[in-house]
Amino acid sequence: STKRRMPLGKIIKADSTLMGLLEAFASEDAPKRIILSKVAGAKAEKEWRTQVQGVISQTDMVRYITKLLSPEGGEVHPFALKALIEVGISPSKPVIFATPKQRAVAAFHTMWLHNIEALPVLSEDRTYLGIIGVQDLRTLSFSTLPQLLGPVSDWVKSSYYSVGKDEAIVTRNARLIDVLKAIQFSKSHRVFIREVSSF
Repeated sequence: STKRRMPLGKIIKADSTLMGLLEAFASEDAPKRIILSKVAGAKAEKEWRTQVQGVISQTDMVRYITKLLSPEGGEVHPFALKALIEVGISPSKPVIFATPKQRAVAAFHTMWLHNIEALPVLSEDRTYLGIIGVQDLRTLSFSTLPQLLGPVSDWVKSSYYSVGKDEAIVTRNARLIDVLKAIQFSKSHRVFIREVSSF
């Protein structure tokens, strides 16, 4: 029989507070999912089959916070109506991106250098064209390896990320609640923040 592996993610105790859960997601290693366990530490990893009680993903968290701030049939929390710039959410560093004519292998190398999983593809005038990411490498086979030497534009057309996924693109003036809903309905794990007149 195939040996079952413990789910990948950061382990915290199942009785942690909401703040503890948020802090776990915001930690330096930025986990995509949190594993809820009866105990924490080495014992949780060693005895995960009996200790793990559930898994919460980033998407689950966004969905929960959205409902918390904007309950169905209720009033939207005033904090959720504030613009991103008002609540201190603003780009803190330049956008790392790929260009359409750049070789795909160079784009993947950039992801590896910066430890990121995807890059937006921007034209010369900074228009958003799509996205390329590590998931796209799963489609490679021996016969399609030469595609890595082709332009990024070819990858965008058939990208894993373009299948049923529209990236959430907002401005700094977007309301927090609208951004949360955009993430939820775009099925994306990222939001691109652009200036009003450009990317």
